[in-house]
Amino acid sequence: MDKPMLVFPRHASRSSAIDLFVPSLSTLIAFGLAGCLAAAAAAPPRRPESGSQANPAQQAPATPPSASAKPSGPAPSASDAILESELRTLLVGKPLFLRGCYLSDDLRFNERGGLYGSSPRGSFTLSGIQIETLHLTRKELILEGDRYAYRFLGALPGNNPTDDMERIKITSKKKILRIRIERQEVVAAKKEKPEKSQPGQPAATSSQNPSGGAQADSTSAATGAAPASAATPDAADSAPTNAGPLKDEPTTTSPELAAQRLKDTLSRLFTPSIDDRFVGSMPPFWQLYYKSLAAKTDYRPTDPSVLRQSQVDKKASLISALDPPSNELAQQYGVAGVAVYHVVVGPDGKAGEIAIGQPIGFGLDESAVNTLRNATFEPAIKDGKPVPVVLDLIVQFHIYSKLTSGTSKPDKDAKPSLPGPYSLPPKP
Repeated sequence: MDKPMLVFPRHASRSSAIDLFVPSLSTLIAFGLAGCLAAAAAAPPRRPESGSQANPAQQAPATPPSASAKPSGPAPSASDAILESELRTLLVGKPLFLRGCYLSDDLRFNERGGLYGSSPRGSFTLSGIQIETLHLTRKELILEGDRYAYRFLGALPGNNPTDDMERIKITSKKKILRIRIERQEVVAAKKEKPEKSQPGQPAATSSQNPSGGAQADSTSAATGAAPASAATPDAADSAPTNAGPLKDEPTTTSPELAAQRLKDTLSRLFTPSIDDRFVGSMPPFWQLYYKSLAAKTDYRPTDPSVLRQSQVDKKASLISALDPPSNELAQQYGVAGVAVYHVVVGPDGKAGEIAIGQPIGFGLDESAVNTLRNATFEPAIKDGKPVPVVLDLIVQFHIYSKLTSGTSKPDKDAKPSLPGPYSLPPKP
């Protein structure tokens, strides 16, 4: 008798081939193929046959191809994509000021603009920024860019000194300014569930009154609750964006209100110009300076009883030395020159109100004001009595090597060099 032969159809699938090859345990032992048991156990389970053999091309894979390529987070919505494009147009590549004058290069704010942690603050002349990249996620807005400092070049008569400000990038290539702002979370609106009737209590029904209006059911009338048809969405979520300040809530069901909250926070953190709100947050000596600019007049003391030097019998004078320190940024970028300040010298010989007459920027004006507050003056005399008077002082800033490191002091006998735009070439 001829030996039986096993014939495999070419179009058979892997599972069908195993079924034909392993009909029973006795056959496996007869052919000495006990190892095929492990292969049969590892093979995928056989599909129920429907009379015809399955085509391998029509079989579904064990796992979907996208299972191993899931996104790391929720995909941005269409409204977020529109908002990101709008914010990019408003912020990226634009010269801005950081209103809080924070000096740290890694800042994080909550959805209302409150700073997490702490950061040193400085002059607004060191708070210029320019956003280079912007990324919006469901949870926060991430801004990255550079920091800029401003110095005043000295306006010509009749010109606005603010227009003669030089903007200098002070962020090195190895550093980056990063600002993260949390967003108000948008949640799905909760659906109201119908109230279940109490055992033994008939279900509430509504009937139409003769005029055609809906009549409240007896349960609503007894408890004072409005019928289900009178339910309205949250007023905070349905209010228009120009209805006033937004409620201080961590979540909202309205993407529009969340976008408006983010825009309001950005306006609290940044400004493209030195507006009245920005000036109002500055120290008084800067406020007096911009007040004079707005009025196009010279500085006038807040106290009208303060006299001018020409109105007294003996003028006020400075007794102590006036040498305000520079700072590392001014030394690094060669910012030197002169600045003018108005000081109200009181009858006690101490500085009172101080205003900037001609600024220099780069944080040097703050240094000069601090020095003037600790200076000693000889008061003015009128009719034999000391009186308050306005004293105009010229302060000069120099460039010294290792000035801010504290390791060495400049030689008082040596003539300091003044590199930068304020330096004058030596006369032949």
